[in-house]
Amino acid sequence: MEIGWVEKFRKLGKWWQPRFSEAAAVLDELIEERMTEEDVIESLDAISYLISYSLHFEMLQSSAARAAIAVRHYLPLTPTADLRDLQSALATEIKYLTGEPKDAKRDIEVRKAYLLVCMTLRQPNLAKDEIRALEEYILRGESVGHVMEAFFDVFNVWLYDHDRVIGQDWYGILERAVQNVGDDVLLARTYHILATWATQRHDVAHILHYASQLYSIARLIQNDIFMFVAASYLSWAYQVSGKLVMSAFWVARVQQGADKMHPAVGIQIEAGHLLMADHFEAAASLYRHALQQLNAERLNPMFSHNIPYIEARILLDLGYTLVWLERYEEAEEKLSRALEINRQHHNQGLVAEVLYRRGILLAHQYKRDEALWALSEAAEQCYGLEDPNYQTRLLSQIKDTRSRIEERGEIGPELHATKRSSR
Repeated sequence: MEIGWVEKFRKLGKWWQPRFSEAAAVLDELIEERMTEEDVIESLDAISYLISYSLHFEMLQSSAARAAIAVRHYLPLTPTADLRDLQSALATEIKYLTGEPKDAKRDIEVRKAYLLVCMTLRQPNLAKDEIRALEEYILRGESVGHVMEAFFDVFNVWLYDHDRVIGQDWYGILERAVQNVGDDVLLARTYHILATWATQRHDVAHILHYASQLYSIARLIQNDIFMFVAASYLSWAYQVSGKLVMSAFWVARVQQGADKMHPAVGIQIEAGHLLMADHFEAAASLYRHALQQLNAERLNPMFSHNIPYIEARILLDLGYTLVWLERYEEAEEKLSRALEINRQHHNQGLVAEVLYRRGILLAHQYKRDEALWALSEAAEQCYGLEDPNYQTRLLSQIKDTRSRIEERGEIGPELHATKRSSR
């Protein structure tokens, strides 16, 4: 691709003033995703400047906002100073639009771009006015689809961001939106993303609520994929709640639709059910099978984004299962790999869980001091978790295990009561 415009920017910096046709052509390439990922990443400073510059021209404003949205997944890689310039240009454009006759689509796109930039800069509070303005569209029943797409994009960018840019208040934002959305497909997509987000936060109460709603709507619109996703989440939520009969019910639904999502997910859920029932050998066998399925589909673009999180969860559960089979060396290997993946992807919640399971592994090997140290590390990780329910549950489990070791002298492979309190 010809990127002479980037060379001009490199030579002139912010003194460069692109021609209208030149700017329009680059914006179109970004919007239509004709640039390679390599070119986008290497040119983020130039792209940010071009978008900011274009926002000052009325005929380019809409394209500039759409271009900012198109590169949303690359915004965290953009130099901070350039992002702040883009944020300022978008804020100026919002003020301009406020005094103009309402162009709903353009207004929504600019506010959405500003919202994405604020989130990238870890300044979600600056976007509150934009969120309220977007909510007003839904309340008036105007451009509902465009607004919901704006919210969906925000969630999709930060769904797996465990620094928690999106706070607890976003549950309320989308719930309020749902109350005023009459389109069943939009409702299903909203509950899908809420259920997925709740699962990432290990928020069992919200998983049960949103996944149940998702399953009901998915049945109504006959969407097999959403039904499978809902069944998967419900099965897992009932597993961790210790309600094995309900978990078994939803595992059966998962098995019926296992071809709708990554094959490893259905196997993982079934293995978790066996682990909860103390069928360790059978659970370990299924977890290994899930890893094989994961590797077989590793290059499938349909699943590539989720694979690190699925793999880390399977490795964690397999490692923990191997503890109860007294295969300690292999258990340590699986837990260490899970810890590496979770740290690489900043998944603080699962880092804490891995450290907790490692504490149990060490306790089973009579390594009392090392076990207590691992439990202390796990507790320290917990204090950084945003979700209070998940934090409270995990801290309670860590405290219980520590108490069993320190106060009751429970140590070694007979510590089966700990398993019951650690799921």
